[in-house]
Amino acid sequence: FCQQLSDLPLTHTEIALIGQKAENKFIGVNCGIMDQFAIGMGKKDNAILLDCNTLNYQYAPVVLNGASIVIANTNKKRGLADSKYNERRGSCEAAVKVLNENGINIKYLGELSVERFNEIKHLITDEEQLKRATHAVTENERTKVAVEKLNAGDIEAFGQLMNQSHIS
Repeated sequence: FCQQLSDLPLTHTEIALIGQKAENKFIGVNCGIMDQFAIGMGKKDNAILLDCNTLNYQYAPVVLNGASIVIANTNKKRGLADSKYNERRGSCEAAVKVLNENGINIKYLGELSVERFNEIKHLITDEEQLKRATHAVTENERTKVAVEKLNAGDIEAFGQLMNQSHIS
C-alpha cells in the first residue's frame, strides 16, 4: 500500500528485504526473511516453498477439499525480540561452524539432507546445538515433502507433516 502511494519502484522481494533489514538493524532481531517474504509474495490458495538463502521460491496449491486449517490464538504473548530466536539461530550457526571445522564445508544447515546429517551429527557435541541443528535439517526436509503432498492434493499427509513440525 505504501509502495503504491509513494510510487516506489521496488519489487515485493526488495520490500521484504528492507523489512528484514529493519528488524535486524533497528529492532535487534537476527531474523530471517520468511515472514516478510510471505507477506509480500503470498498468493491466495497457495503455500510458498522458499529457500531463504537464495530467495528462490515456488508456489504449491492448497486445496483443502473439505478439510480445514485451524489457526488458534493461545493468548500467549510472543515477540521475537524477547524470545530465544537469536539464541536458537546462534546455536545453528555454531553447529555449522563445528561441522566446517571437521571438514564438512557447508554454509547453511539447509544444504544437508537428513541422511547426510545423520552421518555427521556426531561431530556436534554440544547438546543444545545438536537439538537445534536436528530441528533445522528435519524441518527443511519436511517443507520439501510438504510441497510434494500439496501438489499431489494429499492434504491429510500435509497435515501430518504440519503436526510433526509443531512437535519438533
